Amino acid sequence: MVTLLDDAAAERIRQAIEAAERATAGELRVVLVARAARPDLLAGALVALLASVPAFVIAARRAWGVLLVQDLLWAGGIAFALGALAAWLLPRLMLERSVARRAAEEFERLGIARTAGRTGVLLLLAAAEHRAVLLADRAIDERVPAGTWDGIVGALVGDLRAGRAAEGVPRALEEIGRRLAEHFPRQEGDMNELPDALERRP
Repeated sequence: MVTLLDDAAAERIRQAIEAAERATAGELRVVLVARAARPDLLAGALVALLASVPAFVIAARRAWGVLLVQDLLWAGGIAFALGALAAWLLPRLMLERSVARRAAEEFERLGIARTAGRTGVLLLLAAAEHRAVLLADRAIDERVPAGTWDGIVGALVGDLRAGRAAEGVPRALEEIGRRLAEHFPRQEGDMNELPDALERRP
């Protein structure tokens, strides 16, 4: 399914999360998705619906106002083809938005917002798009200055594009942990609320 990170790299990531969480109350999760830009069926249906009107008008004019079966098939085929193209193409034209939306879905699915101190952090890696997104829960966003994560994510994206994900992800996690520890040092009795293992998703 996803080959960007093999089992050895996954183990290094687990160890990096474990090490980072020794110094911070933050809870880290890493999710590797094969592709973030999934077909947008709603956009495709809307484009198909809009395209069907002129397609059927053109078909009616070709048939002198009497629509034959082949005219209906022609118009329907054009509308369907344009809708399918839009469903496939639009998410790729808006990659950043597609990856950010997928990160928000995974953040919710994994229950990262349900940690006791609202100190969950998701690092999502999109293999096909060579993109990364860091989402932090409310308590972190309130205390960590805006732009803190930009350099870390930017360097990680460079590693993904250069084929150095196995080295780049643990390095990014180490830096994320260091920044979190400045604002959310680990407290006595702190519990590990989220799994440390790399999560792979289609």
